[in-house]
Amino acid sequence: MEGLSEIQRTTLETALYAKGSQVSQMALALLIRNNPDYNYTELVLQPEENSARKAPKEDNTIESKETFFNVYPNPTTDYFTLEYQIDASVYSVLQMEIYDATGRKIISQNLSNSNNTTLIDVSMLSKGVYSISFIADGKALSVEKLTIVKGLSKSVDAYDV
Repeated sequence: MEGLSEIQRTTLETALYAKGSQVSQMALALLIRNNPDYNYTELVLQPEENSARKAPKEDNTIESKETFFNVYPNPTTDYFTLEYQIDASVYSVLQMEIYDATGRKIISQNLSNSNNTTLIDVSMLSKGVYSISFIADGKALSVEKLTIVKGLSKSVDAYDV
């Protein structure tokens, strides 16, 4: 096997220090294959302790202590009850959106921005896991998981005799 020329070696060394991990790795492999004694050192920098690393986690709590959302029964078959309370002095527009497992919006419904309980029909949805987002003034306040199950009818139950 022929060795690398000076131009090829220089080109590979330039690629080795370029920003592209796959290209760099291939260049290093070719240089070492051509010369097993090739000396390569890589500078590893330790992350600095800066203000961004020390910043507190973003507070995702709901702004009003009087705001809550409750979904039941869960799992459900054909409907669920959405019980919610929202501070009308803080939020003016409230929506409920249901997304399937692929992230596609299936249902979107405006809700009253006061204490309320409403029945949501999901009989047209197939069984699976869905996400319910509660959005107030364009801001997602809460996301709940909803499981829809479709059971066997009583007439075909294997335990009936």
